[in-house]
Amino acid sequence: MNSAKSSLAEKDKRTHARVNCHIPVKLRNMDPEDMPQSGGSLRPQTLQTFISDISLGGAFLEFPGALKPGKLYHLQVEMPKPYAYLVAFIEVRWANDKGGGIQFLAIQEERLKDLKNFIQTHPL
Repeated sequence: MNSAKSSLAEKDKRTHARVNCHIPVKLRNMDPEDMPQSGGSLRPQTLQTFISDISLGGAFLEFPGALKPGKLYHLQVEMPKPYAYLVAFIEVRWANDKGGGIQFLAIQEERLKDLKNFIQTHPL
């Protein structure tokens, strides 16, 4: 399936409303196979990019050509004030040449409330 059809198929599966945004994030790869070694130990690589839309279930992560479906990451989202940083474990669900759709796997309950408030106050 080409990336355009894949993106449309993913949109049809969404259960949460999304809002457009441009929020900086830090992304840390959690796959030991992809981690560089430093002094004999594995060291997660931290990358910086942006989220361009977000919902309670996931987001679109801008990261051209670098995301692979099924990969797990630790994500730190620098939410606008007055919201606190959102920290989550995520899975890449699909990817194309512009980035990919991610699903939140684990978020603290308090940060989930902040995210819900952000979405409600920033409609599409």
